[in-house]
Order: sequence, then C-alpha cells, then structure tokens
Amino acid sequence: MIPAGDGMPSASEVGTVEYLDRLASQAPGLKEILSESLAAPERLSREEFSKGFPFLSQTDRVKALTKLENQSPPRFSMTFVILRMRRTTRGLASGLIGYEPHPTNGSGPRMKPFDEAVLAEVPKMPKLYREA
Repeated sequence: MIPAGDGMPSASEVGTVEYLDRLASQAPGLKEILSESLAAPERLSREEFSKGFPFLSQTDRVKALTKLENQSPPRFSMTFVILRMRRTTRGLASGLIGYEPHPTNGSGPRMKPFDEAVLAEVPKMPKLYREA
C-alpha cells in the first residue's frame, strides 16, 4: 500500500506484512479489523475510480486513503495509526528520518548539551503573544 519514494523504503521493505501478522496474532479481534481495513481501499477505489487501488495514480491513492480515513468507523482509525507508525519507525526508515526508538521503561535519547547561545536569539524575536 505504501510505495517507496523520496528516499524512503516501501512498507514491504521494512517488514510491515510480517509485523501486522505478528500483531494480529497477539490481539483478539485485530485480525478481522486489519483484514476489513486493508480491503477497504480496494473497495473504495473501485467505487470512486472504477479501478483497483494498485492501478490508481499517486494523487488518486492519496484522495482515496484520505476519504477512507475521514469516513471510516473509529475502529479502522487504528489501522491508519499502525501503518503510519510502522512506516516511520522500523529499520531503514528509522535511520532515514533520524528516529531512534527507545524503550519506555528506561532512559530516553541522549540530549545535546545546553547551548546558551541559543537564548541570545530570544530577545531579538518578535512577540509571540499579545498583551492581556
């Protein structure tokens, strides 16, 4: 569903199918939701554009997915969250966007040392507030 582009790998290149399969086997009812959710773009494409999702232009794919995302039942929303998260947080894609995953039960990423020179720019900035 998510093709490679702009230096980013496709969803299949980062193991999305395997991930979804593993996830669906661990969460009751998720397999049915994922199955329905992943069939929805094809159904919508045929209704709206009279052809299958893989044969749509990139622009029409975005239109179809946006419409689907905005009109879908709330339970389908999680599918979009999972797919987006998977695209940007695994292996090759992680390095390409500079993301470093960290466990939630430990310390997070290392912060850069504080640079006081950054504060020198603050007084030069316009007001970002209004007087009350």
